[in-house]
Amino acid sequence: MLIANSLSFKGRHGQLVDETSLAVERGALLLVVADAQLERTALALMLSGRMSPSSGTVHWSTAPGIKTLRTHSAIVDSPQVNEPEAHLKVRDVVSEDLSLIPGPFWRRPQSKKWLARHGFDHLAGDWIDTIDPQIRLDLLTRLALENHDTDCLVFDSPDRHGIDEPTWLELLEELTHTRRQLTVIAVVSRVPDSWEGPVVFAGQTVTTEDSAPRTEAVPQIENGPDALEVDVENEPAQELPANEPTNTEIVETPSSAESVAVEAYTPPTDTTSEIAKEPEPPNPAELVEPSSIHHEAPEAPELPEAPELPEPPAQDEAELAAKSSTPKD
Repeated sequence: MLIANSLSFKGRHGQLVDETSLAVERGALLLVVADAQLERTALALMLSGRMSPSSGTVHWSTAPGIKTLRTHSAIVDSPQVNEPEAHLKVRDVVSEDLSLIPGPFWRRPQSKKWLARHGFDHLAGDWIDTIDPQIRLDLLTRLALENHDTDCLVFDSPDRHGIDEPTWLELLEELTHTRRQLTVIAVVSRVPDSWEGPVVFAGQTVTTEDSAPRTEAVPQIENGPDALEVDVENEPAQELPANEPTNTEIVETPSSAESVAVEAYTPPTDTTSEIAKEPEPPNPAELVEPSSIHHEAPEAPELPEAPELPEPPAQDEAELAAKSSTPKD
């Protein structure tokens, strides 16, 4: 899938391509209409990844950047870009395009065998600008598809050679129905009268799958008791256990005569049995006065009595006086 978002290009002397957005699926053909030849060529170069845009993005599938796009796309017959030069013969054009196929050279087919396989061998010696324009367009398309990595073809002004519009449209539509499911884009000057498929005009910005917000739709629920409506007719009936007795009440809604079964509920019991009785006052006889409640202190242990000390012997006062009066030597 090729996706371009707000693709534009500014030239040296002014804006060459205005912002353009498009998206092309695999196996689909899209026509892009632009007035001037330079504008068509610039669009073809950007859509094939051969030229970077001044603004916007273009990519192939989910891979960002133009490198992947350049690998999987090819530009066909772009004027002054890869248009075959008039002085070349058909076999020279084929040899030159086959030499540009990426990969080992020994895998590339030879020009003579390639012409014979596709039925162009009788035109090998003709000048490229002298063959029929329809055959020329078919030849260049087959050369572009020799690269097996090519999944997208971008044609630059396929209507400029005077080919009938239904003719080149039929050729491009056949490419979308092949086994490779090619994505085909044709940048043209006008919309063919017989074309009824998708068309994008240069300078047209549309919302593509890449830029559109990817959000899931969330149902809006209004506030209030009547916000939610229940589809009773489509609502599956709920089976109740056989052993559990239930009481149901039938309620008729004012807007419908249908009867709605209300969920089972347990009838309320007598309120007097559910209310807890107040506690009775205590018996005064059973009460114990606080003063009577006491604890006896433990008795202190008895300590042994201290022994009595002997009294010193009594001395006569006369002896004490004699001792004190005796002179010392």
